[in-house]
Amino acid sequence: MPILLLALLGVTCAAQNDAPKSANELITLGQADYRKGAIGAAEIDFKKAIQLDPKSERAWLGLGHVFECASFHKMAKSCFDQAHQLAPADPMVLRAWSGTLNEADRIAALETYLKLAGGDPNSERLAAARNALDLRKALGGRAPIRLTSPYAASEIKFAGLLRNPNSVRAFALPVSINGSKPLKLLLDTGASGILISSKAAERIGLHKVADLSFGGIGDEGARSGYTALADRAKVGNVEFSDCLIQVADRKLMPDTEGLIGTDVFAAFLITLDFQRRMLKLEPFPGLETAPPDPDYTHDRTVTPELKSFAPVFRFHHALLINTKAGDAPYALFLVDTGSEETLIARDLAAQVTKVHGEGDVVMKGLSGKVKNLYSTGQVYLQFAGFRQRNIDMISFDLGPMSRSMGTELGGILGLPLLNYFSLTIDYRDGLVKFDYQGPKQ
Repeated sequence: MPILLLALLGVTCAAQNDAPKSANELITLGQADYRKGAIGAAEIDFKKAIQLDPKSERAWLGLGHVFECASFHKMAKSCFDQAHQLAPADPMVLRAWSGTLNEADRIAALETYLKLAGGDPNSERLAAARNALDLRKALGGRAPIRLTSPYAASEIKFAGLLRNPNSVRAFALPVSINGSKPLKLLLDTGASGILISSKAAERIGLHKVADLSFGGIGDEGARSGYTALADRAKVGNVEFSDCLIQVADRKLMPDTEGLIGTDVFAAFLITLDFQRRMLKLEPFPGLETAPPDPDYTHDRTVTPELKSFAPVFRFHHALLINTKAGDAPYALFLVDTGSEETLIARDLAAQVTKVHGEGDVVMKGLSGKVKNLYSTGQVYLQFAGFRQRNIDMISFDLGPMSRSMGTELGGILGLPLLNYFSLTIDYRDGLVKFDYQGPKQ
């Protein structure tokens, strides 16, 4: 079988003179490559380990994660199934395998996982599993955020939020929950689902179903809140039922009542036309009903309509694209319309430009104020066939975000850069089209 990721992304791996010989060494190397964002290298490592030991559940598990983040869902399920057959009582295997099941079966799998996992009752991973179980029980086996309006094309206007009279810092979409007056929610490719303030939730009449802990950019730690279940949510003429709504205990950001991740619309091809300030939703070609997300009977398929799209890696909701900063090796950058700045990890910035302390800039994210900011000199970023010059970028330690995501982030492509493009996102196939609309270069 060809190395799918290397062929698709054009990424090469340096040959190793003293390559490990044992399956266990290759698995350890694959896990390290995966964590540092060398996904193609990790694929090679895990495949070599399987050749040496076809009964290694850890090798199958690692390869499943590789295929999953590359949107080869059917192949990922095959790997997770194989790992589960080999080690059905392994909590890590069970956790990954349960994600491929239907909602009703996932409840039983999560209950088994919690019995087997043991360990620290305060573990974030176990707490997330308990909350996921509570939510699925509240849904009674129904899938969350189910499209109930016709599966048809739609256009929805969004509004600009100004940084100053001459520039936009973000865009906001009107969203009605349980028939409420529309809330102004920040439109965010770097977020997942719907997150609103506690005041907005109280006004709508939402009630807690499970605890919630969430975070993002910032050094003040995780934020607390809860998850509620709304009967319906409506955006333009697109309506969803059984909507999980995340509620933050404190105010999130100025000028909005929360945010909405573009993954809410993952059943469609999603176009963010920033020039027209329009969200465009189109059914996938050839489909009459909305596909499940993710569809574990589907592998990434680049149809003629999608040939101009660039492949991205999906880590849950996050869309990461291979990006070259200066002359440094390719790194994974988050595509994030919710970020008011284009950012670069401090370690990567130090490889390509001068970095110095930045005392005058204040930056806040979902996890509060960011400490230890740095400023860079001129940096050229290359991604999806484009080359963009960036002067005086902000740089800081992206380690906490990388650890939370499970792979190393080299930076964040924020709205000041993305605003030059019309973005079309295909969550099912892990593809994004960057249609340049800015000034001629």
